[in-house]
Amino acid sequence: MDELLDHRRHLPMEGARNIRDLGGYSTTSGTRTQWQRFLRADNQANLTDPDQSKLLDYGLETVVDLRLTREVVETPNVFTDSDAVTFHHLNFLGDEDRGYDPAPEAAGVPERIAHSYTSFLEGCKENIAQIMATLASANGGALFHCHAGKDRTGLVAAFLLSLAGVPAETIAADYGLTAKYSFDPDSEDSNVQTEDNYRNYCCPPAGMSLVLDYLDREYGSVEGYMRAIGLTAAHLAALRSRLLD
Repeated sequence: MDELLDHRRHLPMEGARNIRDLGGYSTTSGTRTQWQRFLRADNQANLTDPDQSKLLDYGLETVVDLRLTREVVETPNVFTDSDAVTFHHLNFLGDEDRGYDPAPEAAGVPERIAHSYTSFLEGCKENIAQIMATLASANGGALFHCHAGKDRTGLVAAFLLSLAGVPAETIAADYGLTAKYSFDPDSEDSNVQTEDNYRNYCCPPAGMSLVLDYLDREYGSVEGYMRAIGLTAAHLAALRSRLLD
């Protein structure tokens, strides 16, 4: 789809591969999500000074790091102590071992991914609620990221786009778009040596579709899940307003 590959979607950087704007997506109400409101991203530890300036010039004012404490200590976000942005470390998964059950051995890649993600959604409700409430009250442009900008980041992006009324098919395609920017042609892993390989193995759109189906089935919608984990009507209105107004 043309809007998926809009030239404004991807922000090229020297020190990060997968920084993308959630703007420009059509919604079921006939509107479009706004640019420069939310950025989904991969690890920010290697951003150069010009990269940082580029993001600040783009309107960045809030950074939410979704990673584990160990990840944050090993590769700190360059904006951690910045005076130019408000930085939050909001650990999506938490550091404790939650003992998630593995997916059935016979499951395909989309099913295994959906199994993991839905386990996260059920096991990390308090953390997710804090992340979404923080994004609802963020100032200026807000960037959220994990390591690859695919799993934890992909779920938060899916929540935001769904609340804005972006169709599930588009949300799944946005999830799969990580493959375009994150695959490494020099990788020795045969599963990820091409963009298609990477998408099929690491971020198949069908996996996100299954997650959205789960939320529809168990909670009525993404909004239903958000309300169930404690977000208020004011939080949800603020998130929609940031994306649509």
